[in-house]
Amino acid sequence: MTQPIGPREIVALDEGWRFHLGHASDPAKDFGFGRSHDTYAKSGDAGTPVAEAKFDTASWETVSLPHDWAVDLPFERFGPAGSDADKTGSFQGFKPLGRMWPASSVGWYRIVLPLPKADAGRRLLLQFDGVSRDCRVILNGFFVGTNDSGYAPFELDITDFAKPGEDNVLVGRCDVSLGEAWSYEGAGLYRAVRLVRTAPVHVRQYGATVRTTVGAQGATTQILTELVNDGPATIAQVRSTVSDATGRAVATLLSDPVTLPEWATLTTTQQTLIERPTLWSLETPHLYTLTTEILVGGVAVDNDQTHFGIRTLRFDANKGFFLNGQPVKIKGTCNHQDHAGVGFA
Repeated sequence: MTQPIGPREIVALDEGWRFHLGHASDPAKDFGFGRSHDTYAKSGDAGTPVAEAKFDTASWETVSLPHDWAVDLPFERFGPAGSDADKTGSFQGFKPLGRMWPASSVGWYRIVLPLPKADAGRRLLLQFDGVSRDCRVILNGFFVGTNDSGYAPFELDITDFAKPGEDNVLVGRCDVSLGEAWSYEGAGLYRAVRLVRTAPVHVRQYGATVRTTVGAQGATTQILTELVNDGPATIAQVRSTVSDATGRAVATLLSDPVTLPEWATLTTTQQTLIERPTLWSLETPHLYTLTTEILVGGVAVDNDQTHFGIRTLRFDANKGFFLNGQPVKIKGTCNHQDHAGVGFA
């Protein structure tokens, strides 16, 4: 599914994946991965046939994201006989994951991405919202990046490895041999994956920041925008539009032209006053929307949206916490993100 947001396009990569277990200690059972130094070679040979266009995945399982392969594994009350956990059951979640279970601790994901010729000249970014756990990403046989945490989202620029006008083979290898928590952590691409198409000049992921200060005249609103220029030196402007929950624009700002050096980043700062703002509260969680547009030659080449609330916060050592001047008791729970039947997904 493609969701055009002005010049930027976001493509959800939740369908069409193939999945197969690998092996954490035997390359012969792990599609040859790690058998040689080719894993990180610049030649486009990642050292595994899984990354090749001709690889046959007919025997692989078809899955959609989010996906957690651990939830389908059998329960194991204790570790293998003779292991440190053969009587204590000290491994996580009572699932056969970890160093003692190499045959079920590595999972391979593979998808074929047809990219149009129009992608030539655009920046192509892959965004992963959550992968458990150690993940290596390969595109068209090239190793493009890794992420070790099962909880932090990450982004990879695949522009230099993509082939516009052709089918592109995207592969992810996940290894949960080492965990991060004492509890069940799942395994695999358990959150969304997206392909983002942008212009060379674009807003960095999470690059728009809004800071508000509420006073007698209204809410002083400061907007910081981090621009990325993955191309030649360019003159650009930032147009920021703040809208309320009904979609009505309450502020529009246009920055002075700024010169972006080639292959550089730059942060712009804008400020406005929002009169009579609707404050965010527990009873009325009103959110404003910041639409950020990047203009080159007066034409919008990229845009992004950021949602934010306007409110005041105050802590008093004797009286506690105040939201918008009203006392509020902060209550919460610690809930793990796993659920019976679906695991992390």
